[in-house]
Amino acid sequence: TKSVDDYHAGDFCCVACKPKSEAYANCNGIHEAPATASADEGRLASTRSYLLEMESTPRTVTNDAPHPITTGANSGTGECPFLNGTLASNGSTTASNGKTEQCPFLSGHASCEYRHGSVTCEVYPGYVHGTNPEICPKGCKPNPPGTPLPDLLQLAMEYQELYHHERKTPEAAKQERMREVRDDIARTGTYTHTFDELEHGARLAWRNAPKCANRKFWDQLQLIDQRHVQTNDDMFAACKSHMHKAASKYVTEAFITIFRPQTPGTDDGPRVWNNQLLRYAGHRTTTDSGESSILGDPANAHFTDILKKEFGWDPKDVSAFDLMPIVLQIHPDLPPTLYEIPARLALEVPLRHPRHGWFSELGLRWYATPLVSSIDLEIGGLVYTACPFNGWYADTEIVRNLTDAGRYNLTGFVAEKMGVSCSDGFGNLWKDRAALVINEAVLYSFQSCGLGIVEHQTLLHQFWDWYNLELKSRGYCPGNWKWIIPPFGASLSPCYLQLNKMTEYTLRPIYKPGLGYNHYLARWKAKSADPADPVPTKGPSSAKTRWQLINKTNVRGAMRLLTQGKISVLGVTGMHGDSPVETKKLDVLVLYATVSGNTKNYAKKLKDLLERADLKCTFYDVEMWDPDDTPRYNLLFFLTCTYGCGD
Repeated sequence: TKSVDDYHAGDFCCVACKPKSEAYANCNGIHEAPATASADEGRLASTRSYLLEMESTPRTVTNDAPHPITTGANSGTGECPFLNGTLASNGSTTASNGKTEQCPFLSGHASCEYRHGSVTCEVYPGYVHGTNPEICPKGCKPNPPGTPLPDLLQLAMEYQELYHHERKTPEAAKQERMREVRDDIARTGTYTHTFDELEHGARLAWRNAPKCANRKFWDQLQLIDQRHVQTNDDMFAACKSHMHKAASKYVTEAFITIFRPQTPGTDDGPRVWNNQLLRYAGHRTTTDSGESSILGDPANAHFTDILKKEFGWDPKDVSAFDLMPIVLQIHPDLPPTLYEIPARLALEVPLRHPRHGWFSELGLRWYATPLVSSIDLEIGGLVYTACPFNGWYADTEIVRNLTDAGRYNLTGFVAEKMGVSCSDGFGNLWKDRAALVINEAVLYSFQSCGLGIVEHQTLLHQFWDWYNLELKSRGYCPGNWKWIIPPFGASLSPCYLQLNKMTEYTLRPIYKPGLGYNHYLARWKAKSADPADPVPTKGPSSAKTRWQLINKTNVRGAMRLLTQGKISVLGVTGMHGDSPVETKKLDVLVLYATVSGNTKNYAKKLKDLLERADLKCTFYDVEMWDPDDTPRYNLLFFLTCTYGCGD
């Protein structure tokens, strides 16, 4: 409805013909000027066509020529592709209205000044991908698909810009590193990340993950670099090392093991066939009446079938909680291998309830370490196809595994043990009551074993604080409301409504779904159709897995002084001097640092005790506290906690 001249520079996109004038009503994306187009429209179409053509060719970025748009043979002046006026050598545009504005192409039309990088629609095509001004007011726009080498060069340069900006690298060092990457790509078609580039990229991918509510700890993710591994056996040794590391920290720290990336333009990366390194099998059985059923986790029934049929897995004395072996394949040209997980690394937790003694007789359990292994990690154009990642559980994740209709579906079973009718009569709420008991059992059992877990309301509160800090410090934060909000008691938190405007969109670096075991199996079967090819193998097996209970000595005795004793403050030396401060005039600050919420609870108890002593008390999470406000307080309590093995 507007003429070309009415458009501001920011309204144009080099890959999406937006003007809806008559001449462009039937634009086919080629952006060639129709015969009836005006001279200005023809000039615009020619410029846009040139830019699209340029997008498919490698761009060399140097100190002397940092921008993808040339400004004339003498590098003096040229025409702004938006027709806003003459483009000066300093990058500004003098428009017909006399205003001087920065041409957005000068920062690299494929990149965003917020360093979002390229935004593609290939992963989640149903969602917004950067064109929404709430995400990027400067117009972070999608790129058209290109050929592998230019894409790799572009994405590598974008990540280098982002990495060196966030790591505050000196300019000379940044330019030298970018030259190394460009030279490597030109010479070999790929390049290699440094350890810190890889670890920081993995952390940023977690920070960008819109479905994860536990991203507050993204900068604490620890890399286990296994890019040197060349065999299936060595892959298994690396996976065992990861499980041991997570278990030795009582599943309170996040680790990621990264194997070599796949060669750009190929599908030769190593693969972990399992969705998670630790998961329970779903055995298909037949009842006496001839009806089919599944013993175990129905979500894993198909993969269990593959393990038995293709790899010869034959577990004895099957149960509802049999840990599946893992299948590893270092290269698609080499046969996959099945490995059974040693019992000592499984860290399974028997579930028991603090009030219902019968609950422990149900024989329920769950593994302590969530180890996702079906994801690809893309950093700077390189795709790491095998990168097992662990954090720690939120209680509702395990509860849903045990109660969802498509999983163990135990609500009716537990309700009957509670003596609650499973009829759907008015006011019964049997499903809610059973789910609550299971939730209590999960929390109690994990905490009794000293293993990491976070309660869902605490997790949501932590996400809310972190989300607002992200908006303040970073300016944006992708999120998926239905994944962030917990399935139980969702509306009990103000976040239920305050987060409902979150938008999910894709930012690089990124974790994205892997191809999956069905693809790997079909690929291997197609290759192994030649009888000369080797068949899948079975690695050294361990004894049958069984649960083990981790006992932890109760070390909370020190806090009894705060929760059971009395606090008497007779005279306290001021924080910034030697003169005593009268008790009634004390202004107390209580700061706490927490992961699972336990330290926050103790800090709250301390605050209540101090206020009962008629002391003015301020209570804050240390992450939300401004250090500049500290001097006005006379007394500071700082509560933190050890985690893992006393770190």
